Amino acid sequence: MAKFCVYCGRSLEEGEECHCRDISSRAVPSKTEEKVAQAVVSASKAGGYLQGLWSLIKRSFRAPSQMMRSFAASADSNAALGLIGIQAIVFGLFMDAFCSQITAALADALQRISFAVGSIFGRSSGNSFGNSDDIANLVNFPMGKIFFLSLILAVAAALLFAGILLVFSKIFKGQATYRHMLCVSGANSLAAAPLLLLGIVGLWINFKLGIGLACLSLLLQPYFTFEALNGTAAVEEDKSVYVCFLSFAVLTLVMLFVVKQVYPQYLPTGLTSLLNEAKSYTNNASSLLNGLVGGSYSN
Repeated sequence: MAKFCVYCGRSLEEGEECHCRDISSRAVPSKTEEKVAQAVVSASKAGGYLQGLWSLIKRSFRAPSQMMRSFAASADSNAALGLIGIQAIVFGLFMDAFCSQITAALADALQRISFAVGSIFGRSSGNSFGNSDDIANLVNFPMGKIFFLSLILAVAAALLFAGILLVFSKIFKGQATYRHMLCVSGANSLAAAPLLLLGIVGLWINFKLGIGLACLSLLLQPYFTFEALNGTAAVEEDKSVYVCFLSFAVLTLVMLFVVKQVYPQYLPTGLTSLLNEAKSYTNNASSLLNGLVGGSYSN
């Protein structure tokens, strides 16, 4: 009697075994194999993206005028977001290094005060003053919060800057898109990142040196932004100067307002409480003084 495979229906000889299931299992990858393949493809894409971003950064500093113009003209928003992300991370690290140096300076000053108090009222009094939890709360900045808050602010500022550039380009009858302006903002971020890195190194050598190196980015950023803006051909080259100036001016005003609102988040908890108490005492004293002056005039 003829025998047939119950899976594929192929006719089998006496004692023959069909291997169709083995073949199909090899032909069709398992879910695990599919996940591994997807991970390899994703890793390959991520590696290619990072390699392309690094190549863009190197070529931009070798030929900044040419590269900034061609980059902005390409409207490569993915690369622009990468540059913005790098600058945001570096800015967060810079703010952590900055606050770390402030912490060290405050701790040193409080230690000196501790010894001074100890010499007047006794050594034990000075030691307890220097080691108290309240004093520690005055100098210990929330480094994790500072890093992530700085990162978010840097990204938000870059995205906002692209929008401001687009608005002013439209006012001057330009035809660029937000993706083009995102590349212009990315060029601005690219100019800032290396000098912020140098500023981080400088802070650990000399505080003023670190601040000075970081501030040099303010001189390079307008140049990169101007060249990138001209690459978009959004407005006439003569009018690009005004678009850059007005965009930087509006961004500065907006960020000053934002910093005024969020700066307490950067401060140590003890210092924030101390400032709030001082503000409360000042307001009460001002109200009392106004009442006394008003009462004297009424009499």
